[in-house]
Amino acid sequence: MSRAQIAAPAASVLALAYPGMGPSGPGCRPAGPRAIGQLFRTAMAANRRPSARERGYTRAWEKARAVYLRAHPLCEDCGGRGVLTAGTVVDHKIPHRGDSDLFWDEGNWQTLCTPCHSGHKQAAEHGHVRGVDVDGCPTDPMHHWNAPDAP
Repeated sequence: MSRAQIAAPAASVLALAYPGMGPSGPGCRPAGPRAIGQLFRTAMAANRRPSARERGYTRAWEKARAVYLRAHPLCEDCGGRGVLTAGTVVDHKIPHRGDSDLFWDEGNWQTLCTPCHSGHKQAAEHGHVRGVDVDGCPTDPMHHWNAPDAP
């Protein structure tokens, strides 16, 4: 199968999703992977997440974060497992979602190391549970191993 044959279905889908962006006439080459990637990035930019500054992470936050990290230098999750790890991230225990009061509530802050913040904390916020039980089975109820057996 040639590259053109592989790219053709993707190009026709793009033509449906983005009128005027697909092949426009006989002899036109279908969009290749680079063009498809650019179209995807353009479409995603329209629905982009606000910047860190737009979400409230200003210079005032940077100062408050530095003070909090000096007062609470160890990762709370690692500490709960008996491991001493330097914290690098001030995390909001409850996501603030633009709520200024919750954003600045120090009782809602916790110090985490980067692996804890970027790993299981983010997975939990998106509905995933990491880990296994004593039998080695995944503890995430959404894991395909935990799906009910088909009748």
